[in-house]
Amino acid sequence: MLEKLFQKLSLSSASIVFVLLVGIFVTLFFAAKPAIDEFGLKFLTDPRWNTEVPLETVQNGVSTPQEQPSKEAFIEADDEMEDDALLGEDEDLLGDDEEEEAGATKTVYGGLVPIVGTILSTIIAML
Repeated sequence: MLEKLFQKLSLSSASIVFVLLVGIFVTLFFAAKPAIDEFGLKFLTDPRWNTEVPLETVQNGVSTPQEQPSKEAFIEADDEMEDDALLGEDEDLLGDDEEEEAGATKTVYGGLVPIVGTILSTIIAML
């Protein structure tokens, strides 16, 4: 009698755990759906975080890596900004310039670095 009660209690407890795990999975999937739609599954393997890439390089949620600008390019851009300030040219602070529209960008977020860091720190903690 007591064995049957224990067996049914164990089976119901295991069933509740399974149902809770399925519920957690479904909840996480629907919460992550907007991010998956926006960034694609490439998010899991892309090491870049908060990187601006031109829209032309982003196709179907997959972005191709671009070369980083050289140090000289930053110096030239800085010199041009100083020249504009010296000449008194006003720039639109709201970012409505036609030049910015032509060079539209998209921010890319990749989760590879945090995922690898989490796995490595877990392994170290277990050791």
